[in-house]
Amino acid sequence: MDKTKHVPYIQHLIDVIEDENYLGIVWEDPGQPMFELLQNANAGQNLNIQEIFCQICLALANLHENNLAHMSLNCDTLWIKNNNVKIVDFASLGHFTTANPVHIVQTLNPSSYDIFTPPEIIERQPCWGWRPDVWALGVVFYYTIVGQFPCDGDYVRFHQEIKNGSFLFPEEMDPSMFKKKFFYLL
Repeated sequence: MDKTKHVPYIQHLIDVIEDENYLGIVWEDPGQPMFELLQNANAGQNLNIQEIFCQICLALANLHENNLAHMSLNCDTLWIKNNNVKIVDFASLGHFTTANPVHIVQTLNPSSYDIFTPPEIIERQPCWGWRPDVWALGVVFYYTIVGQFPCDGDYVRFHQEIKNGSFLFPEEMDPSMFKKKFFYLL
């Protein structure tokens, strides 16, 4: 993570303390999980979603430019403090190159699949480099716009709908409104 130490949207490591029996890691205070803030109507209204998504994209771009993939990005690994995002929890961080892309199929078992798991992994196909981060970013984006996740918990069915092009927006939401909000955020 040395290459990302100056990136303001990635949680900074402050210190590592160890003795013969323990290893302690001291991180900066990243604030609150984005998921909690979005669930709290009052706090969520104070968020500048456009600015937050720009920050997330800048942080991910920095990771990806340095051949790193977060690989477990979700609403609980994005924290916000004073309208500034921090990507946290790098336990699944992967390093990739064009010659040696990350192949994460073996690292996940089917019981750990969730809405943030890309279809390639569910289908046990190779999933290279930064693609899991981009998939997860799309799910986070959907949640911030719609206010709910794009499926009810049947992740395999949801991914099949995406693959088949049969995914439907909630009845109360006009898909063109989603596109308008998307382009507004860009």
